[in-house]
Amino acid sequence: MAMTGEAGYGAVKAGKVGRARALADDSASHGAGVNAVAPGGIRTGSQAPFEHE
Repeated sequence: MAMTGEAGYGAVKAGKVGRARALADDSASHGAGVNAVAPGGIRTGSQAPFEHE
């Protein structure tokens, strides 16, 4: 599903994953683990005006 104006959303999502990976690297020596959840979009009727095929 492609939507107008989603570049910022993708950039922030990638940044959160990168931050989690860096935190995991820093915490590994202390035996701590890090998890990150990055769910995808959920199609709803309110998004219909912005959808492209």
